[in-house]
Amino acid sequence: MTLNNCEKNRICKIISLDIKDDKLKFRLYEIGFFVGSQIQVLNTSFLKKTLLVQVLDSCFAIKADIAKCIEVEYA
Repeated sequence: MTLNNCEKNRICKIISLDIKDDKLKFRLYEIGFFVGSQIQVLNTSFLKKTLLVQVLDSCFAIKADIAKCIEVEYA
């Protein structure tokens, strides 16, 4: 399942990143989005175009288009 389909407040584990843009992929890796890391969706915007996620000890807002490229499974 992809990150944008996760239930709120449920801890997931990233199993793959299908991102073609190398700069974006490297930036996400720098802030903790890598295979094996735990991630949690804390909230979504009203139209579900933005997600507030927690990775490691930090929170980030990411676009739903990016979240669709992150494959996860429940931990």
